[in-house]
Amino acid sequence: MGARILRRRKEKGLTQEALANKLGVSNQAVSKREGDVCCPDLQLLPLLADTLELSLDELFGRESMAKTAQKAEADSQILPIAAELPWEDDDSIHAVLFQGHRLLQPKQGSLFRHDKYDEIRKTVELHFSGTAQEEYGVLAGAVREILHLAINAFAAGDSAAAAQVEPLEEVIDKLKEQMRTRHILRMQQGHCSIEAGFILSDLLTDLERTSDHCSNIAGCVIDARAHNLNLHETLRQAKTADGSFQQTYESYVEKYQLPVPSSNV
Repeated sequence: MGARILRRRKEKGLTQEALANKLGVSNQAVSKREGDVCCPDLQLLPLLADTLELSLDELFGRESMAKTAQKAEADSQILPIAAELPWEDDDSIHAVLFQGHRLLQPKQGSLFRHDKYDEIRKTVELHFSGTAQEEYGVLAGAVREILHLAINAFAAGDSAAAAQVEPLEEVIDKLKEQMRTRHILRMQQGHCSIEAGFILSDLLTDLERTSDHCSNIAGCVIDARAHNLNLHETLRQAKTADGSFQQTYESYVEKYQLPVPSSNV
């Protein structure tokens, strides 16, 4: 409480002496209360709260029941992130709004301001071009495969499956850079917007990080099998030990090729 009294007193531009005069106590009493050496007398709490223009709940660092109920009501009108999203799972890419950790997508029949939501959403709803969506499908397919490989390798302690992860991770890195370059070219030609580019950049970064985590998991599986705890050396050796890495890498390059861009996109 002392820190809240001190902070609010300074916000109000009051000295310790001025606050003491308003409360009818000594300067030392105010200093002790701000230092949490002692607590204010119960009889002084209403006057202290009024002087600092705080509610008693705020003075004690509590959220009032009214505010808690208001927040609960607001939360009830918004779908939690983990809930099923209200659109078909057709692999389309959607731009949505978040408030903190909550998804701003109204429930059907709720008291949420649908008109306001629709107005806001129109300003942020973006669509990728058909070419960008095709490219995304290739990258997403590669990331799905590397996830399956890493999970299976970890669950079964399968070092053979783990050995296939690092070549695919390198392919995913190259796909990401190719897609970023292609988006810049489309943007220069007026086929894509800067706003869509921000979302695409986040998607590419997140997918690449997912791939990196899979690589780390697979490396740890190989380390554990060899009773070794040197992840970076394990990954380095995987690339140079024999020709299997390059062979697997080339097979993934052939499997996950971006579509040939048309001359006008």
